[in-house]
Amino acid sequence: MRISIDWIDQLGFSADIRHFKNLLMDEPASFKGSDRGPSPVEYLLTGIGGCLGASFIYCCKINELKIKSLNIVVDGTLTHKGPYNLLQLDHIDVELNVNEIEEKYKKKLDKCIGLFESYCVISNTLSTGLSIATTVNY
Repeated sequence: MRISIDWIDQLGFSADIRHFKNLLMDEPASFKGSDRGPSPVEYLLTGIGGCLGASFIYCCKINELKIKSLNIVVDGTLTHKGPYNLLQLDHIDVELNVNEIEEKYKKKLDKCIGLFESYCVISNTLSTGLSIATTVNY
């Protein structure tokens, strides 16, 4: 999986991901950006919510559980930490809201609630730690 990201100006970047071109990434004005797109942290939170949502839907499908709608709310808390007071994501809350489920599917829903998180590559990776190797070429 390879992604290409180009700097535009200030704190703005454009990413090419598979056939999706020019996905904007920027910081909000409060972080000295131009607010032209979601921030990198917002993309990370979106990825976590999307992965958990896809894992939940996958579990529902393989267990023949019919749900009518699903809404996912992801809330990340940023905190200054360490001796240099650097900003970090301190905590992430993910809420999956399943709407209008028929009573006959509630047992299958309980099964998926116990299983679906184990299918999510992103949350599994983040919860166990991730090695990142950075190289600067010039």
